[in-house]
Amino acid sequence: MIARWKGDACAGIVLALLGLGVIAMARSYSIGGAARMGPGYFPLLLGGLLALLGALIAVKAYLAAPQDVIPAADWRALAWVPLAILLFALAIERFGLVAASLVLILAAGLASRQTRLLELPILAAAMAVVAVLIFAKGLGMPLRIWFF
Repeated sequence: MIARWKGDACAGIVLALLGLGVIAMARSYSIGGAARMGPGYFPLLLGGLLALLGALIAVKAYLAAPQDVIPAADWRALAWVPLAILLFALAIERFGLVAASLVLILAAGLASRQTRLLELPILAAAMAVVAVLIFAKGLGMPLRIWFF
């Protein structure tokens, strides 16, 4: 378990570092001035604001008392959701939208311990129909619907 203030402090530090990185890259361009802005003016301004915002978030997190606790990472979900997306990407061209949607929903459904395995195929079939109706029929996307 990670205390919330530590998570907020880490997020603030990451934002501040990202802002400093943008500032460093923007300095390689001509900055100009407020009346005559160069290509590096706006990125420099946004990078500075991002660094300042990140620093404020980090300082506020360290000054605040720890409140609630963020649960530890759910490794099952972190494994299954990207795998489901990867399987969808691999299946869409070869097997069509229906099969790829079925694979996506079935694999993503395994990410939760609360998933009822009897309801998952019904949900997958319904979502495959919805995907065909929205993307192939409604939007007219040139997708292969079936594998044959």
